[in-house]
Order: sequence, then C-alpha cells, then structure tokens
Amino acid sequence: MQITDVDRIAAKELTQQERNRIAMSDVAKAKLKAINDHDRIDGKANEELIKQFYSRPINFERVMDSMIRARNDSADLRKRALRAMHFLIRFKATTIHDIVFFGELSPDESELSLDAITRKYPAPEVIDPGMLALSTKAERIAVRRCALGTRCMRFDKKTKAGVCKTRSAYCSDGCKGRAKFIQAALGREKAPQNGCQQLVA
Repeated sequence: MQITDVDRIAAKELTQQERNRIAMSDVAKAKLKAINDHDRIDGKANEELIKQFYSRPINFERVMDSMIRARNDSADLRKRALRAMHFLIRFKATTIHDIVFFGELSPDESELSLDAITRKYPAPEVIDPGMLALSTKAERIAVRRCALGTRCMRFDKKTKAGVCKTRSAYCSDGCKGRAKFIQAALGREKAPQNGCQQLVA
C-alpha cells in the first residue's frame, strides 16, 4: 500500500486533534490554578485560626464563636458546643472545621435536652490548652500529684511528682509507706495530709 502526502497530512491532523483533546485548555488551567490558590489561602487561614484558638483557655463561648465562623449555623449551637468541648479534651483540632465536626449531633441527639447532652458528653467549663499535651485522658481532665512533692518516689524534674490515680493523697503504696516513715522520723512534723495537689499549668 502506497502512503501518499494526503494520508500523511490526514494522519498529522488526527494526531493533533488527539493532542488537543488530551491537553488541558487555558480555561481549565486557570480554574485549577484558582482552586489551588484558594486551598493554599484557606489552609493558611485555618492554621492561623487554630493557633489563635489554642493560644488561650478554651470555653463554651469561644467554641461557639469558632463554630459560627466556620459554618454560619446557630441551630442547637449550645448543644453542639458541649459535645465539641467533650471531644476537644480527647482530640486536638487541626483545622477550625474539626471543631464543627466534634460538635455534630445525630438526629436523636438533636431531640435531647441541654441537660441530657451535658450528662452524655461531660466536659469542663474551661480547657487549659497546656493540659492537652499530657498523655492520658485522666490527666487531661484532672491531674493530681502525689502529696509528697519532691520526696515522691516517682518525682521527676519535668513531670514533677507522680500522678494520683486513686483518691489517696499519694501516687503509690511506696509513697504512702515513705510518708509514714517520714512522719515517724520527723516526730511532730507530719507528712502532707491535705490531699493531692491540683496541677497548675
């Protein structure tokens, strides 16, 4: 079969048409660039908002304000803020939209009263951001240190005295025994008996 110039021209035209079909148009490129620019600006804004959110103690009013800023929806706002506070103790928000997500109510929960939501999702009235770096849920909610202070058997310069995990004033049986020994050794001076110390961030 002989290939003529007409065949060659036709083949080139078909090839060019295919390239044009595959290639992204200038309009599509402009749209993609606009989307990428918007995502980048939105990401920076989110980063700044979260930094501001965690820069001060977190209360219900600040959570509600953040929810309104992220999504202009005031329906069940107090209930959603309560639920969000409950989860902000356990998880760190990486974007302002995470706060909205933490507060999302199921249809059944929307029907519950404010008191019922409070019982279902207990949360402190104020969250100290400094407490959120601690390792366990119990520590985040109420960190209590051994009454022996610097004499605690678990004392560490970074973490201070050991954490009390029971109602005892001491973090362990060892510290309780040490307190009795100190009390006996010092005579009239008693080991601390005023309960565990509340951690001050």
